[in-house]
Amino acid sequence: MNNNERADTVCSTGEFDEDETPFVEQLKRRKKRTKPLDSPPPTKKTLVDNIQAEPTNPTSNIHKPPPIFLKYNCTSNYIQLCKDIQENIQPATFKTKSGPKHLIILTDTPDGYRAAVKYLRNVKIEFHTFQPKEEKPFRVVIRGLHHTVPVELIKTELEKLGFKIRNVSNVIINRHGTKIPRPLFFVDLEANENNQNIFEVRSIMLGIVSVEEPYKKTEIPQCQNCQQYGHTKGYCNYGPKCVKCGRDHHHSQCTKPISEPPTCALCGESHPANYRGCTVHTDLQNKKKDQPKQCQIFPFGDSPPGTLENACHQKSRPCSQLSSSASKHR
Repeated sequence: MNNNERADTVCSTGEFDEDETPFVEQLKRRKKRTKPLDSPPPTKKTLVDNIQAEPTNPTSNIHKPPPIFLKYNCTSNYIQLCKDIQENIQPATFKTKSGPKHLIILTDTPDGYRAAVKYLRNVKIEFHTFQPKEEKPFRVVIRGLHHTVPVELIKTELEKLGFKIRNVSNVIINRHGTKIPRPLFFVDLEANENNQNIFEVRSIMLGIVSVEEPYKKTEIPQCQNCQQYGHTKGYCNYGPKCVKCGRDHHHSQCTKPISEPPTCALCGESHPANYRGCTVHTDLQNKKKDQPKQCQIFPFGDSPPGTLENACHQKSRPCSQLSSSASKHR
């Protein structure tokens, strides 16, 4: 009797001979291994639904506030300064970290950060900080639109498409002292879930356009208020330094004659403070290229937004461990 005849016999009668017992046991094992038809395997859609159904933590999207850098000699009474800050940021709390040139304030909530900045400005304590991540706009570049199109019309057209626009500005380049407008526009959007859809826009005001991401700057930011590197004027509470003569006033109040050579506020040489050939700037750029991101060194204790902020809020591995671990994987 062949295998097919044996299977028909078992299925029809339910009886089997003693010499056919091994075949029947093998058939039963096959039936146990087969999956029932009423429980199909989970599809890709059900897996996605299960992921979306999981509860999410609403506080997971809250970014840590950036650090606040006070000059180390900003106070002669550290305890009293901490008490004053705590009274003005309650119920938020903060911690401090002392460096060679700065006293770093680390708040735990965005509201506490804003309250601390407001208090320090009111008491006129010199400090600098960075822009909070939740306040940073989503920036794109619109290419191909004529520069004479009013920015308000561009803003209105994009708002009709459902985008929340913070600011629109035309890109102007300075070529040999002449300002030339370009068919490029910077668009800053408020944080929203549909911001990525703006890259699908193909036409504005009858013009065929393309929406692109802006080029990432490799230069270290320089403050136009105090001329120091590592932060910007919008988050600087230091005294002003003139970009022309290096003295303690804003460049708009400078009375230096044109015939007199400029003086750098950083190195003291005969060039403006924003000169890219300045030894301070070139040294910083070289250190930025040569060193790992977590180990970059900047003057005055400064660093670009994100690098030093992460170093203050998180325990990073020292450079020696980074280099040793990297050599092991080579």
